[in-house]
Amino acid sequence: MERSARTFITQFGLERRSTVASALPISSVATKMAIVRHIIADCKYVPLPVCNVFDIPGYIDVLSIGPSQTHQFLSNAELRTKVGTLFVGGAPLDSERHRALIDAGYRVCLSYGMTETCSNVALCSDTDGIFIANQDISFTLDGRGCLVIIAPGYSFSGVVTNDVVELIDARRFKWLGRYDNVVNSGGIKLFPEQIEKLLDAYIDRPFYITRRPHSMWGEALAMVIEGSDEDAMRIAHSLRSFSDGVRRPKSIVAVTKFELTATGKIKRVLPKDGLFINIK
Repeated sequence: MERSARTFITQFGLERRSTVASALPISSVATKMAIVRHIIADCKYVPLPVCNVFDIPGYIDVLSIGPSQTHQFLSNAELRTKVGTLFVGGAPLDSERHRALIDAGYRVCLSYGMTETCSNVALCSDTDGIFIANQDISFTLDGRGCLVIIAPGYSFSGVVTNDVVELIDARRFKWLGRYDNVVNSGGIKLFPEQIEKLLDAYIDRPFYITRRPHSMWGEALAMVIEGSDEDAMRIAHSLRSFSDGVRRPKSIVAVTKFELTATGKIKRVLPKDGLFINIK
C-alpha cells in the first residue's frame, strides 16, 4: 500500500499543502488508498458523501470518484475551478463522457487496478482508451486473452485477471471486458461492456447487457433495464434503428431495481421473472 501510494504521490505531484478526497465508500480500496496517500504525503484529506451530487469544500487536487458521479461535474461547470484531477475508477467510463469532461476543462484520469494491487497499476488520461503501466509494472496475456500483471517490486508480485484486453505492448493495453461476462453467440464472442458504450445513446435509464440461452446460437444478448414494462417496450422500439444486428440485444426485460454487490457494483444477472420483449 505504501509503495502504491508513493507512486501515486509522484504521478500527481502531491505535497504537504495538497488536498485529496474521495466520494466512494470507506470500504472501497479507492478510499482506503486516498487515506494512505494523505498520511504518507502529509497532506489534507477530505471525506465526501457517497452520493452522485455533493458539495466540494474548497480546492481538491485529486478527487476519487466513480463514473456515475461524473454527471455532477458536467452539469455544473463552476466545479472545474475546484478540482485539479478527477480520478475515476471502479467501473469503465464511456469515451463520450470522458471527452465531454475534457472539453469542459477537467483533467480526467482513469484508474485500472483492484483490491489485490492496492489501487491503480495503470492510468488512462486520453479518450483513446489506452492504459499505460505505472513504473516497474508490465503486462502479458494468459491463454484466455486476459491481462496478467507483472509487478516484481510489489508484495503481490503478479496477478492473473479476468479482464480481456487488447495488449499493445508490455506496458500498454485497451480494456475490452470481463472474461466471465463474454457472450458466445453462434461462435462470435461479444463483450457486453463494449456494447453498452455503443447503446448508451439509445437508452435514457440505467441498463446492462447480459446473456440469455438461445436454441439456435447457444447464447444471445439480453438487455436489462431499471424501469417498467412500458419503458422496455419503448426502448425495444428505439433499438430497431441500431443497425449493428450482431451487437443489438435480442430481448429486453425491465426490473424495479438492479441487484448490487457488497461494493455497489451491478450484478449482471438475468432476471428469473419479468416480461421479456423480443427486439426484431
